[in-house]
Amino acid sequence: PSSGGSHILHPLAPQSLAVPQHSALTLECVVSGSAPAPIRWVKDGQDVLRRGRWKLLHSHLVTDRLEPSDAGNYSCVVGSDSGTVKYVNYSLTVLEPASLSRGLQDETVAAGASVHFWCDAGGSPAPSLTWLHNAAPLRPSPRHFPSGNDLRICGVTLEDSGLYQCVANNGIGFVQSTGRLRVQPGKDSVPIIISSPANTTVAAGGDVTLSCNATGLPAPLIRWYDSRGLVLSHPA
Repeated sequence: PSSGGSHILHPLAPQSLAVPQHSALTLECVVSGSAPAPIRWVKDGQDVLRRGRWKLLHSHLVTDRLEPSDAGNYSCVVGSDSGTVKYVNYSLTVLEPASLSRGLQDETVAAGASVHFWCDAGGSPAPSLTWLHNAAPLRPSPRHFPSGNDLRICGVTLEDSGLYQCVANNGIGFVQSTGRLRVQPGKDSVPIIISSPANTTVAAGGDVTLSCNATGLPAPLIRWYDSRGLVLSHPA
């Protein structure tokens, strides 16, 4: 039209994009009008063209290589003869494959001690972590505490020896780190209760089994107590 000023023809609605890092990208802004209108691209309120990797192609914003720092909110801002400003917004997420900033280290500890493994992972979206022991998934237990980016093992036994892995995966890529745990039989180690008796409800006259397992060097002696004191003989 010969009047009415400039209009943004495309896109007509805000856009959300998720693009892998190091990709080329064009943010489109198609403008109509009888005379060229001034066009600016801003990111988070700042002029984008001051960044060396972005350039204009007609009224579009173009880069040959996306970096994680390019994530943010972009706007194509179009001026007009009447002084009004029209704009369209892009929300850009830069997808990064999972990566490790700190991996597992080999550890050597005495039986009965505690040990920590650390696995610091990053990426976009944030990766999930899986812990393995000798290639089998590691389940939480009274002695094994996988929690986010760290794994803590209390009261280490010889059975805990072997290879530990953390695997970070965010759907864009995955990465893993491996560390070996060596357990040395110590001369002495304090007793560690690795499974305690669980609260149990039974019908009167029924049978019940309470279990208690512990480690230590030398092997610990387990005693049972009830409300009256030390249980010296097996109850009927």
